[in-house]
Amino acid sequence: MGYKYVCYDDSARDKVKKEATITYGSYADGSANENSDFDALLIAESSVTHDSSVICDTVLDVFVYSPDVFETEYKPEEFVQLFDGKMVGCMHVQQ
Repeated sequence: MGYKYVCYDDSARDKVKKEATITYGSYADGSANENSDFDALLIAESSVTHDSSVICDTVLDVFVYSPDVFETEYKPEEFVQLFDGKMVGCMHVQQ
């Protein structure tokens, strides 16, 4: 079975200005199949949201967090699924 790539089209990609994308789960570890959802966390200038839409017959399980969530105290255990995650994109933000 071939590996299916999931990516946002231009209109969806332009909805948020992302600073980082971390994938986790089956797409990150290479075990994805036709029944897999796409798990990711985006750090973006946006309100906290969850995207469960379907793109290219793949269900998204994408959580979006604002950078300020990670600039203050937060509970790392809430993000334990990212332990084996892979950074697939990021923008350097100069302060």
